[in-house]
Amino acid sequence: MSVPAPSGAGAPPPLPPGPLNSASVASAPSQSAALLPARFWPRYVAWSLDAALIAMATSVIGASHWRYQALAAKQAYAAMNARAAELMADSVLNDLDFGGFARQLMTDPAMHAAGLASTAALTSLIFGWIFLFALFGLIYEVGFVAFSPWQATPGKRVLGLRVTDMAGRRLSPGRAVLRYLGGG
Repeated sequence: MSVPAPSGAGAPPPLPPGPLNSASVASAPSQSAALLPARFWPRYVAWSLDAALIAMATSVIGASHWRYQALAAKQAYAAMNARAAELMADSVLNDLDFGGFARQLMTDPAMHAAGLASTAALTSLIFGWIFLFALFGLIYEVGFVAFSPWQATPGKRVLGLRVTDMAGRRLSPGRAVLRYLGGG
């Protein structure tokens, strides 16, 4: 659960006991604040800030791979277009109807190979980036939530949020992993 970080003497008074605020968290031995889940918009803004940082890291670290896959996709697409143009020219010169041209496109081995190469490069480019983003996000979230003194990612920290269990304690690494995988 993301909760607003205690802000000291200027903090609002604790709410009466209820299902969402019955637990309290001690930020200092003499100070306590009500444990309330953060509202939607602060959590969304924090997530957006963190996602931007993770996306930048993913893009920078995987840049050479992404360039290679983009080039492979471009070359495969160019080969597919060149072969389609050849088949189209043959179709026009041999007076084939549209059905004959379409049949040639679907049965041509060079066209099939270029299509597979293009699909493989684009799939690696897109799903590779998504996988790396998710992996970096997991490491980022668990590292900051379970191991940093902030109990929050940088995005959450900017907004004064921290992640705790329902009793206000730090999450264990296992709980932080489950929280991330559950979309928390």
